[in-house]
Amino acid sequence: VRGHLLDLTDVIDVDSLTPAARAAAQYDGKIYSAPIASSSALLFYNKALLDAAGVPHPSTDPAERMTWEAVVEGAKSIRDEKAGVWGLVIEQSERPYQLLPMAQSLGATGISEDGLTATGYVDSPEFVEAATFYRNLFNEWRVSPTGVFDHNLSQELFGTGKTGFFIGGPWMLSILANYPDLDWGVAPFPYFEKGKPVTPTGSWHVGINPRTDAMDAAKTFVNWYLSDAAQQEWFKLRSYPPVTSSMWELEAQAFDSDGWQIMRHELDETAVARPATPGWREYEDILRVAFRDIQT
Repeated sequence: VRGHLLDLTDVIDVDSLTPAARAAAQYDGKIYSAPIASSSALLFYNKALLDAAGVPHPSTDPAERMTWEAVVEGAKSIRDEKAGVWGLVIEQSERPYQLLPMAQSLGATGISEDGLTATGYVDSPEFVEAATFYRNLFNEWRVSPTGVFDHNLSQELFGTGKTGFFIGGPWMLSILANYPDLDWGVAPFPYFEKGKPVTPTGSWHVGINPRTDAMDAAKTFVNWYLSDAAQQEWFKLRSYPPVTSSMWELEAQAFDSDGWQIMRHELDETAVARPATPGWREYEDILRVAFRDIQT
């Protein structure tokens, strides 16, 4: 919008990108950034707590994913305030990244198509309905703890056996190795009974300043980052979902698990990138304050 990013549509191999990664890099029909990682979200669960409460384990089949309504009913049975056990913890409980899919499941869009208008979108009936449901998790049904805004704390609550259900990102698949005593499972991200499945996506990107004095080098670097060799090295450092289709085949053995198979489905079928807007920082900050107020 302000001319700080070069149009990369003809600079990189756009066809090599997964649909979710391509969507996250796009604005106004053009590619302005090269994605170097992607993300998704999963429903993790504590097998022992679910068994003790008589709550069935959720299916790994995306076609049989749990509804938010079913998650709440299960969470009510699991919650034990005396023992400090919660029914549901959302890893990023104030961030639009993990919360927008609730509203989007009901049909809300969150912002205008050009990314310049929020009024009429964040206060739409669908968005308000989702936000009311969110409020009830903490205040009406009391299945979720208020004020846990630090990701490390929310992850620790699940890792130490203090919550039955947990919404978390792909990084949790490696983080949970730090909790060998936890018997956990994974399932697809929930949706509303009358809505559709929507999952979050997006991660780190790199771009090029069009005024650079090293344009050739910048283009070379960006294309190198999307090469199989660089993507494999990046994946070893941070196990985020790949942004190139070839990486899913090159690292096929690493993705042979329920969590990764679910995420691959979500990235192909249900992933919706965060709203493309030049006002994202303001948009996110305003919504973060709103979600904190709604929660508390």
